[in-house]
Amino acid sequence: MCNTQISFILTSKRDSYIINKAIQAVKKVCKDNYEIIFVSERLYDDIDKDVKYIHTDLLTSVQNYNEGYKHASYDWICLLTDDIHLIKDPRECFKDLPDNYPESHIFTIHGDRALSKTQYGFGYYTLYIPCLHKKIVEDEFAGRILSEGFRHHYVDHWSSMFLTLRYPDFAPLFLPCTKNDKLYTDYTHTEHDKVVYEKACKEINNGNKYYGYNGLFELKL
Repeated sequence: MCNTQISFILTSKRDSYIINKAIQAVKKVCKDNYEIIFVSERLYDDIDKDVKYIHTDLLTSVQNYNEGYKHASYDWICLLTDDIHLIKDPRECFKDLPDNYPESHIFTIHGDRALSKTQYGFGYYTLYIPCLHKKIVEDEFAGRILSEGFRHHYVDHWSSMFLTLRYPDFAPLFLPCTKNDKLYTDYTHTEHDKVVYEKACKEINNGNKYYGYNGLFELKL
């Protein structure tokens, strides 16, 4: 399946040696038919030259991931972080994907397949590090990989919740392809994103059907 083309999107504002380490992890396991897109509001002059580097003036990692999607050349997209490194080509997992949609077009390569539940009991499987086809982005997510109602955290929960709201039996596969790197995780936006997440949970519990992927519950938030 490595004949299938894939775009990896990475965003960070840490030092370049950390970013290049994550990039090298991709290059170590992927041999051909792929591209790496690095997006950041920080200006660099020493990012790996094989990477498509996009400098932005955007404020959040979510916005930068979505900007990276605009520059993606291929139909399959895989998000990466600077502190979670690839150890297996995700395309090796395509043979394990089911035929049913949407599970056939999206899976997670990191974390576990534990069922998450909101405080109101709504259950969903979290897409921690998603690998997904453009069909999901365009047909389900209105052209953005991640919802910009969030800044950094909880956004993967919302992706999962949104698909579960649309497809109640949604149960994506967990096909591990990563390992954790020893880095401090930035929780700058945790409080903001937690508030957005909790409001979304409340609206779902209240039966609000007027939700959108990117605007969330626009009149409420």
